[in-house]
Order: sequence, then C-alpha cells, then structure tokens
Amino acid sequence: MALTETSPETHATDAAVTPSGGTPSIRTQPTAFERVIGSGDHALIGRGFVFCSLAFLFVSIVVSALADADVAWDGTIFKAEVTARLAANAQVGLLLLGAVPLLLGLAISVVPRQVGSPSIAFPRAAAAAFWGWLFSAVIFVVSVAANGSYGGTDLTSARLGNMATGGLLVSLMLASVCVAVTVMAFRPMGMPISRVPMFSFASLAASIIWIASLPVALAHIVLSYAGNYTASTLFDKTFGEGLAWLFRSPAIFAVFIPVLGIAVDVVATAVGGRQRFSGALRFLIGLFAVSSFGAWAQGSVAQDTLLWSAVTISFGLPLLGLLGGLADTLRQGRIKLISPLPGVLLAIVVALLGVAVGAIEAINSFGKGNLADFYNPSLDLALFRLVLGAAVLGAVAGLGYWGAKVFGSQILETAAKGLAPLGALGALLWGVPYAIDGLSNRSSVQPLAGIAIAGSVLLALTVLTALGLGLGAWNAARRGDELLGDPWGGGGTLEWADDGASIGTIESAYPVLDAKGGE
Repeated sequence: MALTETSPETHATDAAVTPSGGTPSIRTQPTAFERVIGSGDHALIGRGFVFCSLAFLFVSIVVSALADADVAWDGTIFKAEVTARLAANAQVGLLLLGAVPLLLGLAISVVPRQVGSPSIAFPRAAAAAFWGWLFSAVIFVVSVAANGSYGGTDLTSARLGNMATGGLLVSLMLASVCVAVTVMAFRPMGMPISRVPMFSFASLAASIIWIASLPVALAHIVLSYAGNYTASTLFDKTFGEGLAWLFRSPAIFAVFIPVLGIAVDVVATAVGGRQRFSGALRFLIGLFAVSSFGAWAQGSVAQDTLLWSAVTISFGLPLLGLLGGLADTLRQGRIKLISPLPGVLLAIVVALLGVAVGAIEAINSFGKGNLADFYNPSLDLALFRLVLGAAVLGAVAGLGYWGAKVFGSQILETAAKGLAPLGALGALLWGVPYAIDGLSNRSSVQPLAGIAIAGSVLLALTVLTALGLGLGAWNAARRGDELLGDPWGGGGTLEWADDGASIGTIESAYPVLDAKGGE
C-alpha cells in the first residue's frame, strides 16, 4: 500500500466568516511574525544572531566603559561593589552575548552554503538555540539592571542572572552542535575535511572546543543552585572560580578561531586564486584550536604552572605561521583591496599583541617575585580585551565579506572600508592601557583608564556602524535591489556558485574556480 500526501480538510474553525454572512475567507499564508517564530531557515536564524549580538555587544562595551570611567575618576562615580558588578557582567556580555553568538550567527548563515548544503543540520534545534539565547540574554540584561547577576546584592536578581548565564551556555552549545554536524555530515561527494573551505573548517574547530568547554562552566552554575548560594557566593565562587577561566588564557583564544578561517578565505578571494599551503594552514588552525581548550586551567593552582605558561606563549606560533602563509598567497597574485582584507589582517595583528601580553603574564605567573613583579589582574583584562576586540574586528570583516549571504544584499563597500582602522584602533586603545598598567604595577591607572574609555567609544562606534550597514543591506534586499552572485569577482568556494554555474565533481577546495578554469 502506497502512502500519499493529501491536503488537510478545511474545517469550519479554520475559516473566518465575513460579517455579512458571505463566503468565508481562509488564511492560507502565515504572517510575517509566524514565519520568523517558526522558521528553520538558516539564513534567517543566522541573521537574527548577527543583528541581536551586535546590539548586545554595543551595550556590553558601553557597560565596560562605565566601569573604566569609575576607575578613571578614582571611584567617585559608583560604589566599589557597583564597579565590580559592571566589570564582571560586562565580560559575560562581551563574550556570551556578543562575540561568540556573532561568530556563530555568521557560521549558521555561511557554512551550509560553503559545504553545499541546502540547510543547517537540525534546523529546528538551530532555531531553538537562537530563541533560547535571545530569551536568556534579555533576562541577563534585566537582572544586571535590577542589581542582580554577578556582584549584585539582590538575591533573587542575582540568581536570575546566574540562571540566564546557564541558558546562554546551553543555547550556544546547541548552536555549536548544529554548525559542527553540518560540516561533518552535510558535505557533498568529493569534499573531505581536507577540502572544506577554511571558514567552515575553523567553525568546526571552534564549535568542538565550545562544545567541550562550555559544559564545564555550566556545571558550576548547576552546582550553585545545588549549594543554595547567596549573592556574594555567586560572585566569589560561581563567577570568580567557575566562570572566570573563560575570560583568561587559554580559553579566551577560542573566540578567535573562526577569524582565522575568515582571514584565509578573504585573502584567497582578494588575489582571485587559491590559498597556498592549505594543508599547513589547516594544521595551524587545528593547533590553535586545541591549545585554546581551557577547562583544565581553573584556579591559580593550574595557572601558576609551567604547562599553563607554555600553552599561553604557544599561541604565537600558529598565528605567526598563518600570517606568513597569508603573506605568501598575497604576493603570488594581483591584490584587490576589498574592504574585508585590512580587517582580517589587522585582527591577526591585534591578536598577536594579545599573545604578547599573555606571554608576559605567563612569565610573571611562573616567576612571581623572582623573574618579574607585574600586576596580573590588569594583564588578564588587557589580554581579554585585545583578543575579544580582534575577534570582533574579524567578525565585522566577515560580515562585510559575506554580506550578500547574511543580509541578502552586499553592504556599502565605501563605508565598510573605514571600519577596519577604526575597529583596530579602538581594540588597541581598549586593551593596551591595561597592559601598561599591569607592567607598571598600577602606578598610573587613572589616565590609562581614560584612554581605555576612548577605545571603548571607537569600538562601540565600529559595532554600531556594522549594525547600521547590516540593516541597510537587509532593507535593500527587501526592496528587491539587484544582487551580484559574487560581488568580489574572485570567490572560489561554493557559496559563490549561486549564479547557476555547473560545479560537477568537487576536486579541490575551490570548486568554483575549477568550474571557471581558474589557476
């Protein structure tokens, strides 16, 4: 017996009877709101992550600037406990409400196209991850405003913020699973892992690290409820011991993994060819990712060791190797100065500066009172800000590169070109002053905090401009403006094959160039 699909019968309850008693009108199309709520379309889900994370990232940068302002004015703006609460929750917001979901949203939009898949793996789970993350993010912001979350004195609001952080972790893990499975199981014939485009490969590596790391942080949140923690205990133990390692070396470097893939893809397109030594670069990205697993480095017992110092210093090797590989590719071809190119290169340079700060801290931690005597908390903050700022700079460059895929229309090239120097300067001014503060052992923290505020302003302006450009591109797509399949004219990976080109068998990492007969 064969099974056939038939249209469901229309019952009287499905019809809207007109007031005059005439023929009832039947609504067969979902409303725009229903389409958004119930959609499993990876483009819509990724776009939602991108827009919302940029908004939350802007707010988090502003909150961190408020904490800096109190330091710059010698504690005359807020009470000490308020400044500590703002600083702690700003870190949570910058990482879990901003940078990580921004990169995951970019991956959800682009990775299926790069591997030739019509959709993300587990589309309903991806949608659940987005709505769960957004709901948790709103609760987290409300709890911070209500004198809660980490460092707050209101117990109910403090527990509410702690619960929201758990929701953020679960949602980001679920989104990471969707991205990882898409790369591993939704590839077409002829595309082994060794031929997966670099951004997809880096997103796979980052997703695996997040899937392995974030449950450890979640366990501390669960234990806080089992132990019926007070507001002060939530701050001292759950945040100070259970979550703080996420914002330190080596775990903080995990947020930069996808940017490495963005950089490789952008450089290859800028020269209109193929990335040289792709196998070596995949190895370097994998090495960087493995080194960034930081769940083992919780507490001073694990951090004040030779192993922690060696791992922290080792991040410079893959970054320098990858930068050298990109430089070699750039000198092989005729470079087109597309707007994402300076963004990804400057992002790697800023991240290298973060590695240098981490190396100084590693030496200081291992030889405290013997080799050096720096102020580690300021070095921690400088490392966090430099790496996270570099990740944001790289993500914004990725949005410029794949704007046509994320927003439906390419963002304005002339405006996007100014974001790279603006964001790089902002990231440097945001993080370097605290590195100087750590090296000088808090001898001149107030003027340095004032410089960090200027960096916050520039970085926030970069994020806000990226959000505005994205909304403008999305509106242009809704108006039906003409869209070029490949606005750069040199893309070689599958996401640029929307013009109907016949790819055939995939025989390299750049099948579009193969179809065009490219070198």
